[in-house]
This record gives sequence, structure tokens and C-alpha cells, in this order.
Amino acid sequence: MSGEEQPVPSEASTGQVAAELDLEELEAEIGRAEELHGELSRRLDAAGRD
Repeated sequence: MSGEEQPVPSEASTGQVAAELDLEELEAEIGRAEELHGELSRRLDAAGRD
């Protein structure tokens, strides 16, 4: 058995990966919010025309 240790990812690199995942989730949430905003705007416009 050798005395070599497996490299452990630094806290900074694992934090960066987590931040990138969080960013992807936030971007997806923003996309859904924009879709909902557009739908609500269309409905309000349609309701105002009645």
C-alpha cells in the first residue's frame, strides 16, 4: 500500500460547483417567472378589452 492520498477538492472548487448549480436553478426560475409574467400580462390585456 502506498502512502499516496487522493487529492481532495478544495473548499473553493466545491463551492464554485455549488454556486454554478445554484445559478442554473436561478436562471431556470427566472425563465419561468418571465413566462408567467407574459401570461398574466396577456390575460390582463384581454380582460381590459372586454
